[in-house]
Amino acid sequence: ESWKKLSEYSRTALQEGDSITALQDALEALPQDSSILYPGYIAETQKALTDALGIYDLSDGYRPQGTLELPSAPFSMEISPDGRTAAFVCAAGVQVYDLASRSLLEELPAADSALAEVAYLDADTLIYAGQQGLTRYGISEGKTVWTGQKATAIGISQDGKTVASIYKDDTQVNITDAESGKVRAVIDLQGRHPSVTANDVFANPNDNLLALNQDGTWAAVSMSDGSLEIFDLRNGDKDAVIYDSGSGYTHFEGGFYEHYFACAASNTDSSVFLVVDMN
Repeated sequence: ESWKKLSEYSRTALQEGDSITALQDALEALPQDSSILYPGYIAETQKALTDALGIYDLSDGYRPQGTLELPSAPFSMEISPDGRTAAFVCAAGVQVYDLASRSLLEELPAADSALAEVAYLDADTLIYAGQQGLTRYGISEGKTVWTGQKATAIGISQDGKTVASIYKDDTQVNITDAESGKVRAVIDLQGRHPSVTANDVFANPNDNLLALNQDGTWAAVSMSDGSLEIFDLRNGDKDAVIYDSGSGYTHFEGGFYEHYFACAASNTDSSVFLVVDMN
């Protein structure tokens, strides 16, 4: 009976993503004595042990390592470049977890909107849509480095030096220096704005695209009228209109890689994928 209980504990732990505990429970259910007077292992234990070890798992997919209980469904989530921590924007704010121990490291006040996003500047630095505005936060120091303009959507250049942000359905994008927090440039969307739901407190449809290229010299922005434009942040004379207003597309996603921009645009009836050589 004891071995049956341990086998059940092992299965429960494995279902929760804790493969280490699952293995330990299964091993405890194996008899230590192999004499003829001592009962042999039971079938339940053999099954629990093979499941914990993945012996008969022939798939090449991902295996769960653990489970985090969040205060609500996350609106935005990111994992650090080194895989040590993860940040989630929930109804309670930005929650930062240590992934090894699965313990809560920080809880930070976020903007009162489901559109609020969080991103990693590097393995130890967060950029998030804070209650007071765009915020840079050092995880190991537990310290806010700077706070800037109000923001919900965030895009970071791949070199980590530039941040693009926009607040809800505002008609301008702020381009901020990631080190100092100072706004370097402002993109005027000429009255256009990102797509926002009627009540942005409870849902984020994730229909908008806001992205920077490697060195922060190009910014791609999608708008609620179906337009998608790439703005030249160096001198402003090479802006590229990918889709004009009235394109009919309501959902955009994509980003930059080296000197390429890749994007998917879709609506309820159709979708298209495109790649632009920025050179």
